[in-house]
Amino acid sequence: RPMHNNDDEDLTYWRHRTPVGVKIEEISGGSRYSDRLWPIMARQIWSENGRDNEYRTIDHLPDGVPLLDGSHERISISHTRGMMVVATLPPTPEVNLEQYSPRAAMGVDTERADRSISAEVRSRILTPAEQEIVPQHKTLLAWTCKEALYKAVMGQAKHWDSDYTITALPDPDKGTTGAASVMLPGGSEVFILYSWLSEGFIITLALSAQCATYKKTADKKGSDK
Repeated sequence: RPMHNNDDEDLTYWRHRTPVGVKIEEISGGSRYSDRLWPIMARQIWSENGRDNEYRTIDHLPDGVPLLDGSHERISISHTRGMMVVATLPPTPEVNLEQYSPRAAMGVDTERADRSISAEVRSRILTPAEQEIVPQHKTLLAWTCKEALYKAVMGQAKHWDSDYTITALPDPDKGTTGAASVMLPGGSEVFILYSWLSEGFIITLALSAQCATYKKTADKKGSDK
């Protein structure tokens, strides 16, 4: 639900749930803020909203993985100037969130939808087989998929072109999911991909098929039932 004025200068907070069972909080706008100040202000807005008026604090592991202080909820964060996204899974007290577990393997990435990816970068991040199923104009979508997958596995797989394999792209326009596999030290694991467009940005979620998720489907903008 919008918590601040929706204009070119003010930051707007909105939360909703996705069809894949992940809670999403978006902070957008804030054109008056500098590149340095924007993420600070966006995080402040997020910290002040979303949990019965209680202030929320984000901690980080040494490798940068974010943790919600005092909570068993897995969170993932992505931001670029104009958009900050925080994705949240339901609490999993049985999981040590400081370590990788398929039960809480989820990541999110956001990029400006008009960002271009060069042919050179495309060839570095996509295998020849992936390039067959990823059209040139969908390269940015594939980029967000691999970024989200990297966060979902907490960086355990290092090589984008060999450890992360997109087998089906999500479709932000139709709302259909995609799929991928990641080669981890313990073997290959299957992930679900889901993407959407918001305020001129593309946002992509990657989550393990074994994840604990919310069961409710996406609500219309401005509500969180």
